[in-house]
Amino acid sequence: MRRSLFIPAFAAVLLVATVVVGRATDHPMPMTANAVVALPTPTRLPSSPAVAVTLRPATPTPTPKPAEPFLVRTWGAHDRLIAYNPADRQPQWTLPLGIPSADGKHYYTASSGNDATVVDHFDLRTGARTGQFTVFDNWAVSGVSYQGRWLAMTRIMNADEQRAWSLGTHWQTDILVVEATSGFVVHRLRLEGNFDVETISGSGDALFLIQHLPAIHPDHYVIRLYDLTHDMLQADPLRAKGSDEIMAGLAWDGLASSDGRWLLTLYLSTKRDTAFVHTLDLVNHLPVCIDLPSGTGNFDLLKNYTLALTPNNQTLFAANATLGVVAEINMESRQVVRTVKFPAHPTAPSTSGIPESHSVLSKDGHSLYFTNGHTLWDYTIGSDMVRELPVHTARIIGLGLSSDDQHLFLVDMDEAMTILDTPKQGLWYSPENVASADAQHVTSTMSSIPTTQLSTSTVACPVTRPPNPPFVPPPPYLSSPPSLDPHDFWYGTGELWTNLPKDDVWGQLPHEDAGFTQKVFWYQDFDKPESGLTVTGRRLDAAAPPLLVSPTIDGGGFLGATLTGVDFPTLGCWEITGHLKGHDLRFVVEVAP
Repeated sequence: MRRSLFIPAFAAVLLVATVVVGRATDHPMPMTANAVVALPTPTRLPSSPAVAVTLRPATPTPTPKPAEPFLVRTWGAHDRLIAYNPADRQPQWTLPLGIPSADGKHYYTASSGNDATVVDHFDLRTGARTGQFTVFDNWAVSGVSYQGRWLAMTRIMNADEQRAWSLGTHWQTDILVVEATSGFVVHRLRLEGNFDVETISGSGDALFLIQHLPAIHPDHYVIRLYDLTHDMLQADPLRAKGSDEIMAGLAWDGLASSDGRWLLTLYLSTKRDTAFVHTLDLVNHLPVCIDLPSGTGNFDLLKNYTLALTPNNQTLFAANATLGVVAEINMESRQVVRTVKFPAHPTAPSTSGIPESHSVLSKDGHSLYFTNGHTLWDYTIGSDMVRELPVHTARIIGLGLSSDDQHLFLVDMDEAMTILDTPKQGLWYSPENVASADAQHVTSTMSSIPTTQLSTSTVACPVTRPPNPPFVPPPPYLSSPPSLDPHDFWYGTGELWTNLPKDDVWGQLPHEDAGFTQKVFWYQDFDKPESGLTVTGRRLDAAAPPLLVSPTIDGGGFLGATLTGVDFPTLGCWEITGHLKGHDLRFVVEVAP
């Protein structure tokens, strides 16, 4: 089962040991309450001080003047957080990769190395660091409770552990629950099986987990509840009353309610090609799946859904500009109560591996603004009216509103901020003119406060897939890559491209001292070749040293392609980026045993 780069907004900061998650599978699969084979037995970690915590006084950082910063992640939830000052439209402060609390007040980061992990606590309203503690061994932040009190982290396994567990039948997950202010380890768990942290309750008495089944090559998963008060894993998976379904699919995006009740995850079924919202009631411990309008089942179009929750947490909106639909969901009944259609806008399939659609609700409850990264829309809540708004920027990566609802905030892929007056005019679409629209026209998310999270515990590898339609390079290159595997495909643009495997996995790579070795060919215009290619890489699903890249050399017989050798320090989900004269090519691969 492959899970995407989405992090639940108030997963407790836990420290969890887990391996690379498997592939996504189809959503509902029948099972009974007793169908889980070999239920894992939770055990306490050794009572000896296997984990030590060192508290440090917080190092004061300059505190900006009180303001309402607009928070944006430039590359989804796997990148730094930038706070823009609307007064001058410039970055005010920047924080490294981390996890926010759902109430918008706390932000936690972790950096590991040399068998120690330093956790920093920041005030999300000012960017000031307010605390720090150190935990021995290597861990990754995997969640934070909705008010930021409880943290969860995941122990990072080394490559040898990953290989041994992948080849064997034994799998275990180590988890810590930490009180964030003091750094005190409240719970230390060792679970037999392959688990991710979903979230932790605001009171710190319940830990919600994803269990991957089977552990070694999972093709589905279930939601499990660990009772922290009684220190036990409940025997039966969580599911809706009367339902025998288990979870399977790709967790693409999500958000959490500011009151700590709801964890809402947008799932994409990879076999049924449908979208649905998995709602998890953290108070009543009840999950329910809500199907969304899915058009003809085009998987790439379903990725353009974006979720927004009203300030009172009673209504959820799911908008998709490429499908031309807005769905309104009542959170008490957990049903779609209104569907509004408008002319769909086609866009090129996402190549970033992260959500590219964004939405934000006005505080007066009147308007929903949303974008697919290219076009901006305004939906008047409670009506059938949607309008397209004029906007002239590069691809939009951040969308928000001022506190008075008078101004729209946009940040584009060049990290430039634009401020627009709340639009008073635009092209309105009603059900009548939607019906007469041209039939051919139908083919990441951060708002003003980041309420979604991305951690190693809930992230699966969003491997790069073949584009549709296929990319065909300019002459004299062949329409198919000149590789030994006939299933490889071209990927990129006319300025820079490469060939990738269709099975999404780079496995059985040679293992040297520097890591797992692979060669990458980079292609460009044969008649106008450019020099100066640089290559970088980073692991997405866990902390790891950066990719090691050898000097580039001429690819010779491959029509002058540039060849780079890369060494992956660990197995896992890796993003590789080629930079050439202002053109970037990113792709994601899973490096497996």
